[in-house]
Amino acid sequence: MGGVDLVSGAVQYVKPDASTLLNRKAYTNEDLRASHLKRTNPKMYKDMLEEGYIKGVNEDRPAVISVNTLIASLAVNEFLARVHPFRYFNNSDVAVVRFNLSDLDIEYQADTSPTCPILSKEVGRGDTWPLLGILNE
Repeated sequence: MGGVDLVSGAVQYVKPDASTLLNRKAYTNEDLRASHLKRTNPKMYKDMLEEGYIKGVNEDRPAVISVNTLIASLAVNEFLARVHPFRYFNNSDVAVVRFNLSDLDIEYQADTSPTCPILSKEVGRGDTWPLLGILNE
C-alpha cells in the first residue's frame, strides 16, 4: 500500500581516540562493500544483489525535508551543548541522540563501545599523505 511504518533518525557524536560508527554498529564492512560496488560497478551490484551475495540498500527511504531538517537541528544542538554546556547532566553521557517521530520520542545514550582498534593508531597524526596511509590509484 506504500504507507509509512516508521519515521526516525539519529545523531552520533564521535571524537578522536574513542569509539567509531563502526564500533557502534551504525554500519558494517558489508554495508561499505555493497555501497562501494553500487557506486563503482552498478551492473555487478545488481547481479550480486539478485544472486543473494550482498544485501540491498533499502531504496524506499524518501528524502523528506522536515525529517532531514530535524536531524540537522539535533546535530547543531549537540555541537552547541558541547561548546556552551546547557544540559542538566554531563555531555559525556550523550554519544547518540535518537528520535522516533512515530512514537514522538527522543532519547540519548552514552558511549559504551570500546575505542576503535582500527583507527586508534592514527590519532594525533594530523594531515598526512596519503590519507590514512591509503593510496588511491
